[in-house]
Amino acid sequence: DEQHWCGARWVLVGAPVWGYQTSLTLFYRDPRGEPFFKFLQTPVTLPALRGGLHTYLLRPRKHLFTWYHVYPTLWICSSIVLATLSSMVTRKYRRLRRLPSPHFLLVQGFAVCSFFYWFSFICHAAHGVPHFAARSVLRAVGMALITATLVVKGSRSVHGFWIFGLFDTLSFLVFTLLTEHGPDAVYFSTPGLMGLGLALMVLVLRLRANLSSKRLLQQDQQKYQACWSSLLNSEDGRAGIAHLGQVVKMIGLDDEAYCRQHTHLRIDKLPMKIRAKHLNRASPGMDAATMPSLFRELGWMYICDRHDPKSQVQSLNQLYNQAAVANLLLIERQKAWADKADGLFRVEGASEKFVRWREIKHDPALAKSVLWTPAKSHTRAIEKLVRSYENNPGCLLDIARCALVFESMTELTNCLGVIVTDDSVRVERLKNRLSPAYDCEETGGYRDVCINLRHMSPEAKTLGVCLHMCEVQLLLLEFANIRKSDGHRRYVRARNTKGM
Repeated sequence: DEQHWCGARWVLVGAPVWGYQTSLTLFYRDPRGEPFFKFLQTPVTLPALRGGLHTYLLRPRKHLFTWYHVYPTLWICSSIVLATLSSMVTRKYRRLRRLPSPHFLLVQGFAVCSFFYWFSFICHAAHGVPHFAARSVLRAVGMALITATLVVKGSRSVHGFWIFGLFDTLSFLVFTLLTEHGPDAVYFSTPGLMGLGLALMVLVLRLRANLSSKRLLQQDQQKYQACWSSLLNSEDGRAGIAHLGQVVKMIGLDDEAYCRQHTHLRIDKLPMKIRAKHLNRASPGMDAATMPSLFRELGWMYICDRHDPKSQVQSLNQLYNQAAVANLLLIERQKAWADKADGLFRVEGASEKFVRWREIKHDPALAKSVLWTPAKSHTRAIEKLVRSYENNPGCLLDIARCALVFESMTELTNCLGVIVTDDSVRVERLKNRLSPAYDCEETGGYRDVCINLRHMSPEAKTLGVCLHMCEVQLLLLEFANIRKSDGHRRYVRARNTKGM
């Protein structure tokens, strides 16, 4: 920073390379008298001979300055303001919901900002300002990362803010240390620090929500763990758990099996040779009588029990229409399964106790008081779509569902065998949460056997619900009693706290 030359002492010797201040320098003058730039000290070689001393006011070209500082800043600020106004207006006035969504305004704002920085890079490179051309590239990449983060919804967007914050902060810090050697060389990018701060805030809130969720479930988790320990400590319980594991292994399905809500395979869109192949394999249920009249008039051909692997269900309304029919068929099937395996159902009353189906079916008054499992609520379905499934309705497999309760592991295992061998359904996936290897932390200690299946009866094929995935839960009476005594309500509260 200090040089001795020709008998004089020179401080802050620098090359004539300018660097911008902030865009606010358009409206006020720096106290040091430098309106547009800050001094960049770079290594120079002093001449051997003394020459004349010339003083210059380094003024950047106006269009270079505006493309880097003014246009991106104004566009981002206007996008944020418009997104805020759009959110406030559409909530208050439903007629104005056709306005651009806040999410769309933010995405286009950062995308256009990235374009401005790329254009700034071209301009600076063309005018021979390489260090600011490099700055423009770093800014453009950072804005592109923010745009991609906003496009990707769900929990992965937080990872995008971490990536943007680390990239923007570290890249500008390294760049300024390599190119600038003055007193202001160390530069921390404000957008990068804001991205890191936002990601850190989300992380802290997430940890806090997890701790609150665990506190809510702590009491029920201890009860579930006590039931599980008593089951493991008894000889019959250990034998039943081992036998269940052998049956699950023999079935050959696990919780990693691919399982989605698919649409029917449309044959008339296939090539002629493949179409003939599928028609030869078609089930007898696919005839003119079972095909909807609208599809017949349009010339559309479907195989009712074959799905299109490239086409998942994209409509939540379609899933609920199918579930309304599938749930009725599922109620009839669980009656048959409970009759064969001695299952229990919860009945309405002062105590809401569990009664065997063999006793219920002979008592019409008791049969009317059975609390059948309703379809999943629309609110909970939307929550799962947003929190877990990235707005993909094809991942919702439990809209149509039911639960069967048993007093012993032997009855539960027998019911599993009855379901697997039932020709009216086809089991697609099996989760054995009554295995000692299962980690019950995610479910708050709760354990069951979860089955995903679909109906294969002629009625299901005729009604068009043979591809709809349903969920069947097999659980022990001890776990069911804890679950019904406000245990499920606390689990819902904990789940919502964790998902905030």
